[in-house]
Amino acid sequence: METTAKLNRKERTKILVKQLDNLTEEEKSIYFMQEIRSIESGKVYSQRNQKLISLQLSKATICGGFKQWQNQGRKVKKGEHGALILFPVGIDKDANDDDEPTNFFSAVVFDISQTEEVTE
Repeated sequence: METTAKLNRKERTKILVKQLDNLTEEEKSIYFMQEIRSIESGKVYSQRNQKLISLQLSKATICGGFKQWQNQGRKVKKGEHGALILFPVGIDKDANDDDEPTNFFSAVVFDISQTEEVTE
């Protein structure tokens, strides 16, 4: 049996993906005015994840997971809520030899503005 938290995350993911799919072209262009980068690699998130982050954290610039921020000497501020993103798990080789993800899992990322330097 799935926990309430997992059900809520699944429901939240479905709602966000539906919102993303229903964006107008004008709304899509607004969400791509600024690239959102990963704290760990410095790479730009996928377009879909950038849109998902922007829907949830409108002013995000540099994002990372809870542990990624800890590794950078920062901590997530108490009470902050992160943005849900999707990442592929497993690859299915089809007849055309195209690598297609078979499943997606969700993860939560936080913007740098939601963190503070660890001082001990």
